[in-house]
This record gives sequence, structure tokens and C-alpha cells, in this order.
Amino acid sequence: MASSSLKCVVKCAVLSGSRVVSSYLSEQQLRNVASVVRKLVSAGRSDRVNLPSEGESHAIDKLERVRQSIDEEMKYRRMLGLATPSPFKIALLGGPGVGKGTWGSLIAKRLSVPHVSTGELVRSELSKPLSDCNEKMRDEIKSSVNEGKLLPDHVIVELLLRRMRDEDPSAGFVLDGFPRTLTQARILDEATGGIDVALNLQLDKDALLLKCLGRRVCRHCGKDYNLANVDVTTHKRDANGLVRRSRIFLPARLPPQECAVKLEVRADDANEQAVRERLRAFAEERKPMEEYYHAQNRLTNVNVGPGAEYVWPTILDVIRGLEAEPRRP
Repeated sequence: MASSSLKCVVKCAVLSGSRVVSSYLSEQQLRNVASVVRKLVSAGRSDRVNLPSEGESHAIDKLERVRQSIDEEMKYRRMLGLATPSPFKIALLGGPGVGKGTWGSLIAKRLSVPHVSTGELVRSELSKPLSDCNEKMRDEIKSSVNEGKLLPDHVIVELLLRRMRDEDPSAGFVLDGFPRTLTQARILDEATGGIDVALNLQLDKDALLLKCLGRRVCRHCGKDYNLANVDVTTHKRDANGLVRRSRIFLPARLPPQECAVKLEVRADDANEQAVRERLRAFAEERKPMEEYYHAQNRLTNVNVGPGAEYVWPTILDVIRGLEAEPRRP
């Protein structure tokens, strides 16, 4: 299954346009990438990762289109002298695998502000030599990650504040992965004077599971990729009692050849049961936090299921709304 499916992934990527595979120079190189990724998948848990079926084609990578549109906009903003750092403080909410890192980096680029990822802070702490880290904190982090539990508030707050000490407190930022609980939301408000908006990225739980299990990271450059071809059909009853069916289709994002040979499964995604536990913990914790921001008119829900071409215009509307409002004293 993995062998034929991965060949199809690469074949579909070729059909989808040169932007998706700009770093691939030939079909032979594409086959090489498929071979490398196939070996990586067969070495791990591939049975829970959906990959494209034979004959299925993809549209041109919509996320790449978004990146190019941001690059073009920022080029003109720089020409007009408008690419100065924004003062806006944005927090991205949402479950594991929903795309907080992807959208956080794009928003940060558009606003010319730091993108602070708590997930990266945690992984960075775990990768440090023992001589350079707090051993007690490291043990707490490893225990929580391995069991799929949320990190204790004091640990994540210390990591976050350590990262932000060198930043201008009056400058804006995009937080990815924090806050995750009501307590953390209140701590964040006390530390920053209050965020401007909480973008709540939403995706069906079955799709989230597949996204988590398909995630891979290049151990050399640190970039994230995803081998999962998420294709989930949901059935939900509306206010009138009618059952509505919708399809969530988020295509796999294959790495360039130089990264394919260095892909690794993230430590927090290596155990399926731990991933399920993280999703369960998120579902329990999210409602009070969402209610907290909603009561202050600072919560904006964004459904990421329809894909990048829907998500980015929605986020951009929020950003432009902030830019049009007078700043709070």
C-alpha cells in the first residue's frame, strides 16, 4: 500500500504543477524521493496514514499560492515603506495537527513580527545537551510528551517568557500553541496586557489524528512536512435536524529530495495512543478558554477544513480589521 500510494503522491505532485515540486529537476529525482519516503513510512506507523489513491490528481498547491501572494504583498509594502513591525498580538488556538505552525509563520511574515511556537520551544529544550538545561524541567517535559499530556503551566510559561525576554514588550507577536488552558489565557493577559485576537483554528478530530500521524520534520533544516492525505467525510446535524455531509480534503505535503532523506517522526507523534490522549486533553480544555475570549469579543473561529484558499482570506480579513481599528491605549 505504502509503495504504490507514495508513487501516486509524487505522480500527482508532478501533475499539480511545477510550484509544488520546484526543487525536483527530473522524474528520476521524483522516483528517488518516493523511494526514500517509502522506506521512512515502512519503518514507522504507516497503517493510520491515508495516502492518495491511484489516479487521483491534485490542484496546484494552494498553500504555495498563499506563500507567493504574501511574498508579493510584502515586496510592495516594503517599496511603500509599510513593512514595519505590527503592534498586534495574536494567539493561535486549535488542536494538535490543525496547522498552527503553518499559519502562524505566514501571519508573522505578513505582520513582520516574531512567530513564537511553544512546540518548537519544547523540542528545542529536549534537544539541548544535559549540561545546558534544567534537568528537572527536562524530565517533566519528557514525561508529559511521552504520555500525551499537557505540559504543566509553570513549565510552558517559563519557556515562553524565556523566549520573549529579548523581544520588545511593545512589539507584536504571533503565539502558536499558547495558551491551551483558561489559566494560561489569564497568565498571558497579565504578562502582555492582553492579546488583540485569538484565532481558533478548527478541524474534525478524525482529520486531526491523521494530520498528527502523518507529520514529519527534517532533522537538518527543521521544516515540517506531512505524508498524510487527509480525506474525511463528516456528517453533522444542523439546527433544523437535517444531517449535512461535508468532505475534508487536505493533500499530503511531500518534502524536496534534500529533506526526504532526513525526515523524522516528531517525538510527540511517534505513539498513536499518546496522540489520541493529546486530542482528548485538548477537547476537555478548549471550551472554557474559548468562552473566555468570546466573552471579551476577541475570539475568531476559522474552519481550516476547506483548505488554504479559504483559510488565508479569512485570516487576512481579521488582520485588516485590526489594522482599520484605532489602537487600544
